[in-house]
Amino acid sequence: MPWLDVYTARYAYRGADRVDTTRYHKGPDTWGIAFAPPRWLLDVAKGYAGALDRLPAGIECPPEDEAGAWRWYARHYRTAMLAGYGTRSRPGPHRVAWERLLAMESATLVCFCPSPEHCHRGLLASYVARLGAVPGGER
Repeated sequence: MPWLDVYTARYAYRGADRVDTTRYHKGPDTWGIAFAPPRWLLDVAKGYAGALDRLPAGIECPPEDEAGAWRWYARHYRTAMLAGYGTRSRPGPHRVAWERLLAMESATLVCFCPSPEHCHRGLLASYVARLGAVPGGER
């Protein structure tokens, strides 16, 4: 991986290194959707009515306490990101998006959440930093 500086920002950020990690892309470049949480996980996080009734088979309900619910979310988001990348012998469906992200010199991961501390963009930035990127924090 070349030298990659990774940042996070609210959706309004418009820098050249912007990577839209939401399910609500506007414009022609939508490759960042690979990093959006799965629909079911996003629905649970947003507290949508009936979301817990639509959990995939084998997924337990999140704990009711805030810290436990965040750990539950982070675990399932990480699982989704690893599945999207795949393995050397069996690439995942989002391998190209991962390779594009990791080849950037600077990337700012954007979404709608007010703070990266309890948001998938913060989790994603930490995963990319573990792969050798330099974390730059919130813009």
